[in-house]
Amino acid sequence: MTRNEAKWLAATAEAANYLDGNNILELAERWARLIEAELAAGRQLRDVAATTLDLADVDGIVGFAYNADIQAAELLENCWLYGPELMLWLNRRHGRNAA
Repeated sequence: MTRNEAKWLAATAEAANYLDGNNILELAERWARLIEAELAAGRQLRDVAATTLDLADVDGIVGFAYNADIQAAELLENCWLYGPELMLWLNRRHGRNAA
């Protein structure tokens, strides 16, 4: 996964303090890896974000934990190369204005 390691470690340390934090971390990392594979195949993030989220959600956390997809995207936003683009996509999906 193409990430800023120092920022990822800080984000993971913070997330570990929250309920379902480890599950969110695992979801975020799986999601990012799946998206990167699709991007390497020439696809656009906006076209693969939803399907890769479904594939990454092996534990069913998105349906169980409130805003798990948003939490995962927020973890990735500042430490992953494609994090800002993913957050923009997710904000649009949820009908929120981009921050």
